[in-house]
Amino acid sequence: MKRIILLLGIVLLVAPLTVKAQVSDAAKKSLRGLKGVYVLVEELTDEVQRQELDNNQLQTDAELRLRKAGIRVATKTEAIQSDDIGILYINVGMMQLHSGLCVVSESVDLQQSVRLIRDNSIIVNSATTYRIRASFGTVACTKFREDARTSINDKVDVFINDYLAMNGK
Repeated sequence: MKRIILLLGIVLLVAPLTVKAQVSDAAKKSLRGLKGVYVLVEELTDEVQRQELDNNQLQTDAELRLRKAGIRVATKTEAIQSDDIGILYINVGMMQLHSGLCVVSESVDLQQSVRLIRDNSIIVNSATTYRIRASFGTVACTKFREDARTSINDKVDVFINDYLAMNGK
């Protein structure tokens, strides 16, 4: 098991931590008519929190960026009750290696209610309709907090640009 983790770490050393964000045209079009988003940060593991990164930091960073761009930040209740509010889902994962490196994954997705074409009466309440390619890589654990926040902020900025492009702002 240790060899597999070491091999994974070595392979990821040569892989970049950030990957150029690529979002399909269909995913971008799914943002059209959206009236706002609720930001949901997946509960961070204890290992991530030991690196001094917490849910509140990521949530505040994302919400501030959205508000500055003029995108409405909705409450959880509004997201549940409204079909035109999406859920901006943020996830950060990390595994610390013995070498002082951290294997990191980061993603930003948008979930929204969708109606199936084959049966119009079926509504899926939280389908992922927009996804920025996840980042995987390694970083020195001492830089994890800073790099994770920067990477998530960059992904939120991609979402903002796509949202504004689709909603004429």
